[in-house]
Amino acid sequence: MSRRIPVLLTVLLLALSLQAQNSDKVVRSRIADYFKTYLPPVETGTIGVKKTVIDRSSKTVTITMNDSFSRLLFRESYIDSLQQDLKNLLPSSYRRYQISVISNGKDIRTLVPNRYRTEPDPSMLWGEMRYRGNPLTFNESAQFKPT
Repeated sequence: MSRRIPVLLTVLLLALSLQAQNSDKVVRSRIADYFKTYLPPVETGTIGVKKTVIDRSSKTVTITMNDSFSRLLFRESYIDSLQQDLKNLLPSSYRRYQISVISNGKDIRTLVPNRYRTEPDPSMLWGEMRYRGNPLTFNESAQFKPT
């Protein structure tokens, strides 16, 4: 009896680890299938998933897309609906995970232009320009030249 308990525990742990690996494969295949049938609003080239990383410790799913995906004109509402669609694809054990989509090395939330944001990002604005040299352009047809 005492020899059976460690054997049973080992078998149980192996079964749980295989189930976790199997569910990761299911998540990856569902996400890849979603983007295979995905039709973007604008033609940007072939859109595909480079890799999907599932981190159980921080409860995040990171989807890295190819660079063609970053050419889309993103809006906050579009990103919200995309993330909701992706959450609906996940099994129930992953529904509470945070989803981030990365394309061209950036999170797609940073690719939303300021004019389409509810709160503009000050780091994306020109800021103060302190150019003190000669003007870069001038009017050649002017009747006088400033001195």
